[in-house]
Amino acid sequence: ARLGIEQMNSEVEISNSIIRWSNSEGLYAERSSPIFRNNLLYSNAYHEIALEQYNENVIIQNNIFRDGIVGVHHEKTEASLMDNYFKDYREYAITAGMESNLQIIGNKFENVTYEPPYHIYDSEAVIENNDFGDGSVPTPVLDFSDNVNFDLGYIPGDRNDRYMYIYDNEDETRRVVKKTG
Repeated sequence: ARLGIEQMNSEVEISNSIIRWSNSEGLYAERSSPIFRNNLLYSNAYHEIALEQYNENVIIQNNIFRDGIVGVHHEKTEASLMDNYFKDYREYAITAGMESNLQIIGNKFENVTYEPPYHIYDSEAVIENNDFGDGSVPTPVLDFSDNVNFDLGYIPGDRNDRYMYIYDNEDETRRVVKKTG
């Protein structure tokens, strides 16, 4: 999928789900109040969750995030991230900008490229009681297992992606003839 699940102007709960291998965001919301609980989210091309344009009262709780670029991205969003596990991120586990307001409480972070594992800019955040490698926060337990019939073997958009939807301007199969605009 290009986007896993998208919600606009809504209040939808997504729980007990596996969200993986989308070509952009696994979960996306605008002007909404979503609840994301007890999910396994991994290997989506840009973000496991992207919250843009005036989301309020967002709850992100007891999820496992792993093997991605950025876990959760916020723009003009008010969100509480509690009791989640973020593992193996190439960039940040959490990013927030454009006047977002976050509570990052009781989360566990492991093997995130950047230290600290979050990037908060032009925003406010309460950051308390998180585990940055000291073992103080347990990993969430989900009541389902990852149902995988095959291993994709890459994150969509990677160099190994055989089905890219974002292409170089030129390669062995195409060339630029004329640019306008």
